[in-house]
Amino acid sequence: MIQKIKERFDLKIKEVLKPKPEVMKFVLNHERKDIVLNNLCEQIQACERGIISFDTTKYNQVIDSVATFFSQAALQVKEADLVSYLEKQRRIDEQVKIENLEKIYNEEVKEEDHVDSL
Repeated sequence: MIQKIKERFDLKIKEVLKPKPEVMKFVLNHERKDIVLNNLCEQIQACERGIISFDTTKYNQVIDSVATFFSQAALQVKEADLVSYLEKQRRIDEQVKIENLEKIYNEEVKEEDHVDSL
């Protein structure tokens, strides 16, 4: 059962992230994927021990939902990290521009002072 769940889970991740293969690879190898899978299997087993019976359709719906949620959450974290990196780069670039403008301004002021002293 666990192997079938894992295969279905990976299949759904591939389906959801097909347009973004680099992110798909990241999510398929994500450090927390096994934790999510183990928790999913435990929840399904707990339901089976109770009064809820799962048919193939219900299994697939639950697995697909969890895999989709996991994929989207991992994608959001990856995008947030990327935005953070890009924002840091933008700030660094902005600071460099400011420093360059200050140098140019200081050089112009020195030239004006030199011309005025003549």
